Amino acid sequence: MTTKVKAPKGFEFKIRKPYPGEKTVYIELHKKGGTSQVGRVNLAYAGKDMYGKDVFETHSYLDPAYRQKGFGTLLYARAIQWGVEHGCKVRSSTQTSTEAQRVWNGKSLRKFFSVKKRTWKNQYGGNVQKWYAYNKDK
Repeated sequence: MTTKVKAPKGFEFKIRKPYPGEKTVYIELHKKGGTSQVGRVNLAYAGKDMYGKDVFETHSYLDPAYRQKGFGTLLYARAIQWGVEHGCKVRSSTQTSTEAQRVWNGKSLRKFFSVKKRTWKNQYGGNVQKWYAYNKDK
């Protein structure tokens, strides 16, 4: 069993599941009692892997006032936890921002999950990177 990811004191996670016909899952962080979100990680459906498992890619936003304080890592960890709990794979998108790369490469996310980075050349000779998260139990 994966370690349960908890929201920081005074905050709460809200998970919005897909609407009919849509497969994106929204993991949001809110101040308790507040209606506006501090940040979110959207798990966008990317298809099935060769074993038939659903694969989701991360897309995120965090209010600038909350950056570099661990909130982004907790949002990613909670999103990955959702994927693990539902038997899905979670990976980064191909167009990963500098901030998201910091989360994927950082030590804090590895407290919860195993993370592997894969790099390959695209058709133009540039490097493409994706990060994949796995339950530590594997």
